[in-house]
Amino acid sequence: MLCPFMNKNLKFLFHYPMQFFDPGEVLYLYESPPGYGLIILRVIAWWMFMYSTLFTLKHYPEKARFYYPFNIVGSMW
Repeated sequence: MLCPFMNKNLKFLFHYPMQFFDPGEVLYLYESPPGYGLIILRVIAWWMFMYSTLFTLKHYPEKARFYYPFNIVGSMW
């Protein structure tokens, strides 16, 4: 249920600056209201990733050999 919501918002937030911003006025994508929205969506996605891997580790400790490195590399990415 959350994935279609995030996908729809990501499309809007990436296309909004292309249509309404002057490239000479905005230096970075993230220094605008849609940019703040993108940051929030990325933090939500990272939290969902962390929650799911930690939930899996809690319920299936035998999979720790895979999930600990996966969690670290996924968080850095």
